[in-house]
Formats: sequence, structure tokens, C-alpha cells
Amino acid sequence: MERFYPSLFPRQGLSQGRRHVANAAGARYSMAAETHAGAGRAGKRRMDSRKRSVASDATAVFGLTQRQLQTILDEIAGEKVAAFTVAVNYEVRGHRGYSADKIIPTFSWTAKSGRTGETTVFVKWFRTAGPHEAYHYEWLARCHAPIPRMYGSLVTPDKREMIFLEHLDYVDAMHPFDAFLLDAEKFPKFLQAVARFNAVKAPAEYVNSLPKWKCAEALEGAQSTLESLWSHAAEGDLGDQLARLCAKHKEKLERLKALVKEVASPIDLMEAGLCHNDLSPDSTCWDPRTGEAVVIDLESVGMGPRFRDAAKYLGAPDEVLRRCLPQKELVRHYLGEYARAGGVDATVDQFIAEARPLWLAGILEMMWFSLARAIDGRVDWTEDAGEGRRAFREDLYNTIKALIGEVL
Repeated sequence: MERFYPSLFPRQGLSQGRRHVANAAGARYSMAAETHAGAGRAGKRRMDSRKRSVASDATAVFGLTQRQLQTILDEIAGEKVAAFTVAVNYEVRGHRGYSADKIIPTFSWTAKSGRTGETTVFVKWFRTAGPHEAYHYEWLARCHAPIPRMYGSLVTPDKREMIFLEHLDYVDAMHPFDAFLLDAEKFPKFLQAVARFNAVKAPAEYVNSLPKWKCAEALEGAQSTLESLWSHAAEGDLGDQLARLCAKHKEKLERLKALVKEVASPIDLMEAGLCHNDLSPDSTCWDPRTGEAVVIDLESVGMGPRFRDAAKYLGAPDEVLRRCLPQKELVRHYLGEYARAGGVDATVDQFIAEARPLWLAGILEMMWFSLARAIDGRVDWTEDAGEGRRAFREDLYNTIKALIGEVL
């Protein structure tokens, strides 16, 4: 199975009230001034608190000017803002992410009506050009999906998207990941958020614009990855444990390569639904108003088999994956929340029949990443490459054992 690691926000400074993102659509505009990527790169050091006056040219928010931030502040306050200052008191901790620079500023503002407030915001500036998440936040807010409020978005001159979200706490630290699965309070709440997200009935215009996950395409490189894994294990690149396992089951390699094609057949016939495609505790936060989890990191949202997100956690049998409750009990919980949110009714047996091949497809699809990290140890949750290698070698060992069990 895959391993995921957390980004942790400090537990303070939650933003004020929520509005639907649809109302924030007008907050997107192009910035004329140059911005600075280095100002917001997540790291271990505590960021200096910096305040700027209204007349200053640049703020601590990636060098944006007050004028460039004005529309965002108006949306935060819910009315025109006359003046504001910015302080960056908190750093993004833990998981640093692969795709964006992140910063957590606090805005102290005074509206033209005289009302004042202080709001802490999570700002995410993507490292590559083009649309990323703002489009999804706008559409999914209209669908009342379980997501945080987006105050607005900007596009820098180099066409990199920047989004401004309400600041929330992540669901849990996920290292070690097994501890989260065994948490009888948090794991079911996480599954509730997954179910509510998967049950969203989006308008045809949005659905038709989304990428469609195709299993056969996703698994195109899986057979060569399996061959590479066995080769690296034989050469001692993956440690003694994996070397012994692959040597013992060398004859199973061809059968595992055949499994890659077999799992795609039933998946192609499954009912489609909205999929996050990268759902983990690391991509969910607590909503302090409801005590429930909401979903973030929307860049990979698309259409796919309706239970693809949940299969990552509920598709493996109990003897393969330990969880806080038996598989069928957790499946009933997920399906109950799915139906309450408007999803099509399904039985526990139907879910398991769909989730089992989806779980297998998921681990086969991501095996290339696990193999690369098991060799180089380059992860974004620690600078210790040795720890990165150890964690992913352990996961690969458990994954290969589970796959071998499928073909015995």
C-alpha cells in the first residue's frame, strides 16, 4: 500500500465565516508586479513576523502589493476593506508538498464600515504554470462539496496560480500511517469526508471538463516496474528483506505481470463518480464549525470508478491491512454516509467486489513511485534519506507480499 505523510498547521488563528467559493470567483485577476517565490517556501525555520503599512509596495505574502491583495481582503471581510496589515507568524510544518510554495499569513483589517477583524489564511502558490485548483474550488463550492472556503485566486505574470483558503487544521499526522488507520475516532470521520465528496452530483458542464481515469492507461508501466523491482531486489538495492522475498517468489513475477491486465477488466465496467484521486488524511482538514473533515488538494479531481478513493483504505482484506474496525463494518459506515450524501445505494458485497480490484490497481499504479523512493529515499516529510528508504522499503515489502497472496 501507499504511504502518505502530513502537513501540520499550528492550532491557532482559524479564519472567520464561510461563504461559497462561487461568490469568490471574481477575486481572480492578473498581477502586474513581480512576485517572489522564496518568500513562502515551506521549511523548518520559523518565519519572521513582518507587517507592512497600506502605502507600502510589497507585503510578506510572496511580495504581493496591497493593491493586488485588495480583492482577496474584500472577500475575507465580506465588504470593502479600507486598510489592512499582514503578519506571517506561522510556518507550514511537516509535509512540504511537491507542487507548490505555501505560506500562512494573518490579515488584520478594517472595513470601510468601521468593522475590524483578524483572519489567518493558507496561501498556496503553484510552481508550474496553468490552472490547478481554483477551478475545482469554484465549481465544487456550488455543489456544496465538503471543502474549505476559497477566498479567491490570482495568476502571476508567469501564469502560476495562487489560491487563498481558510486556514484549518489537518486531520492527522500520518507517520506512521498505520497509526491513523487504527484510530477509531479519526479514521471513520475521514471516511465520512471521503463518502460525502464521492457522492457529489456535479453539473454536466463541470463533469464534462474533468479528466477521466482509465485503468488500462494508468497501469501501462506497471509490468516494467515489477520487472525493475525484481532486478533491483536481486542486486541488493532494496535491502535484505525484499531481496529474500523476491528471490523466494521469482517464479511469481510473470503471474504478477498478468495480474496487471486482469484487474483492469472489471474496473472498466464500474459505475463512474467524482474522484479526488489523491485522497489521504494529508488532503483533509477539520472544519471547526462542524467538527467534520473537509477535503483539500483538489488538483487531481476527475471522474473515475465511484469507489476508487475509498478502495485505497477499504479494498484490502482484514488479513492484509489492519484497521480500527473490521473491513465490512467500515464499509457499512462509508456506504451509509455515501447514501446520506446522495450517492447511489450499494450493498457491502457490491462495494467489496468493486473495491478489491481498485485497491490492487492503486498499488500497481503507484509502485514506480514507491520503488524510486525505496532506492533514493527522497521524500518531502524528512531530509533523512535513510529514513525515507526504510519507510518505502517496508511498504514495498508489504505490498509485494499482498500481491503474491493474490496470485497464489
